[in-house]
Amino acid sequence: MALENGARIVHRSPGRLRLRVPALRENRELALRIEERLGDLPGVRELRTSAVTGSVLLLLDEESFDEGRWTQVAEAEGLIRLAPEEPEEPAPPGPRGASVWAAWQQANTTVHRASRGVLDLRTLIPLCLVLWSIRQILLDRPLARTPWYTLLWYAFGIFTRFNPPPK
Repeated sequence: MALENGARIVHRSPGRLRLRVPALRENRELALRIEERLGDLPGVRELRTSAVTGSVLLLLDEESFDEGRWTQVAEAEGLIRLAPEEPEEPAPPGPRGASVWAAWQQANTTVHRASRGVLDLRTLIPLCLVLWSIRQILLDRPLARTPWYTLLWYAFGIFTRFNPPPK
């Protein structure tokens, strides 16, 4: 018995997997069958279903869980047909977003030219936050009520987000 509506992975983190299964909504019988037939497979520590939300939560032992095998059994039993994961494409920016992006690019080009190719905004903004946090440490007084460690954390986050490691 194949399902018309397949399932998709809505969240994945170490030791945890959440699926959205539209056919499961308001279908307590299917929920019980999924729990009984798929909850005891190797690597599944716990399997919870919700006929209210139409979701399946798997708590996993990552060392022994084989997602391919689990999916194969789920499909063979006619319980869940897992759709392939598709990478999420960012939505194109709207008109305001496009104008902000254009202004950012122009400012970045200006900084890059003014520094003779040494700096860009991806580096300059985190650097300014680091210098600001060092100033606050040395002066030992709050500047605009922003603690130095907050500035340092923002600097680190911005720098790593805008300067990903090469692949």
